[in-house]
Amino acid sequence: MYHMRKRIQKFPTIFPDDVVLLNDLWAQLVAARYKAAFSDNKSLKNWKCPEELLQYCWGITPSRGRSWSGTKFLYAPFNVENKHWMGMCIDIKYGHIHLFDCDHACYTADKLKPFVEHFQFLVPEIIQQCKLFTEEECPNMAMTSWPIVRIKEIVPQMHTSGDCAIFALNFIEMHMMQVPFIRISDKYVEMLRKKLEPKFFARDMDS
Repeated sequence: MYHMRKRIQKFPTIFPDDVVLLNDLWAQLVAARYKAAFSDNKSLKNWKCPEELLQYCWGITPSRGRSWSGTKFLYAPFNVENKHWMGMCIDIKYGHIHLFDCDHACYTADKLKPFVEHFQFLVPEIIQQCKLFTEEECPNMAMTSWPIVRIKEIVPQMHTSGDCAIFALNFIEMHMMQVPFIRISDKYVEMLRKKLEPKFFARDMDS
């Protein structure tokens, strides 16, 4: 994700200016803060968004981040049980969270629910408390939860295990650029993985 954000800054006229790319650490923080809220209070009533999450909203974090002000879509990869990666798109205007999953057989909807419900409840809270959006920009920010939809029809499936992270990053980049997923395949992802492997070990890689 760092290298994707780096490309956006280097070629601002090519990439859309109304998107923000987050990292997996953001997803982990949301999960941790949701768990802590229910451990302490058993609800989100009077929950206050911690500064570590607000720093993402302000564009301070992650490296080469961007303020959420004026943003229409947030993108992030996230990991389930340290064994499966998915891509996520948060639609600010319509208050929807879309998941891009290359292996629907890995998790049924019921099995996946406890690993994504923190996004459903905390994302609208974060949007509301960061105070960067008007009601016109985000009409649904006062809702207590946003629906999560795992997109199935247009998302290619992985047939060779082990490349779900590359699939997730591809889904994010192509959706951001409004490019159809049709060219994503096991063969294409394998080629891309070999190309990206050196970057995964770069010192400036944050996620």
